This record gives sequence, structure tokens and C-alpha cells, in this order.
Amino acid sequence: MKENQQISSAVAGQIAASDWRKVIFSGLLLFGLVWTSFAGSVPVYVNDSGDPEVLKDWSRLEESATLVDVSYKVVRCSAGGPASVLLQIFNEGGMVSNIGFSLSITDLTTGSVTSHSIQSVAAPFAQIITGTCDGADQPLLKFDLPSGFDGANVSIVISYI
Repeated sequence: MKENQQISSAVAGQIAASDWRKVIFSGLLLFGLVWTSFAGSVPVYVNDSGDPEVLKDWSRLEESATLVDVSYKVVRCSAGGPASVLLQIFNEGGMVSNIGFSLSITDLTTGSVTSHSIQSVAAPFAQIITGTCDGADQPLLKFDLPSGFDGANVSIVISYI
């Protein structure tokens, strides 16, 4: 009798271990399916740091005669939002404290051209000022591209005023 109990316990242990493996496998499979579904539904512009989607990374424009550098970056600040240009200015020469310029923006995909002008923006010597999506600190250094422009495929030419 005692021998039969030992055999029954051993068989029950094997069955329980087999069921346990199935439960773990099913749980992992379910987790994988849920995770894959979730990850596929997250918009591209969202990342861990909350930064906007970068359509075109920083590109430096021609330097001014007064040694002011202007660079631009094209981003999408929110899902479904327009492509926006963020500008960055660095006054390395100190010859001027304000700078004005006009930008000619070409969509290289369609050939469409638009322009944007900034009459005057403070450019303190040896400081970098940068536009942001919220535009709070430097509202002149952020502007939206026209609807239909391919933000990833633009070219910008600068003319200083």
C-alpha cells in the first residue's frame, strides 16, 4: 500500500510539473502577444525621453559675415502635427547683438518653395539659443512648414538681413 502511495505521488508530481510548464509557457505567450500588440500601436514620435520625432537632424547654414551661425532641425512635435523647423543661433563673433535673416525652404520631393523671415532676434555673444517645440523661451526660433511639405526632405538657404 505504501508503495502504491509513493508511485501515485510521483505520477502526480510529474503531471503537476507538466501542467506548470504549460501555464508558464501560456503566460509568456500571452505576454508576448500583448506586448507586440501594444508596441505596434505606439506612435513613432514617442520615445522614452518624450522628445519630438526628428524628421531631419541639425544642419548648419551659411555663416554670416558677422560670425553668427544658424542651424536648423525639422521635427514633428506631436502626433499628427505639422512638421516644424527649430532654429539654433550661435553668435561666435560678438560683432552684433541682434541678427535678422530670411530663409528659402525647398521641399526636395515636390519642388515647392516657401520662405520665412526673422527681422531681428537677440543673439548674445558666445551663447547658443535654440528653438523648442513649446516655443516658450524663443518663440521666433520655431515655425511650422506648410501643409504637404516633406519635413524629412527639405533644403534651406539663408540670406542675412
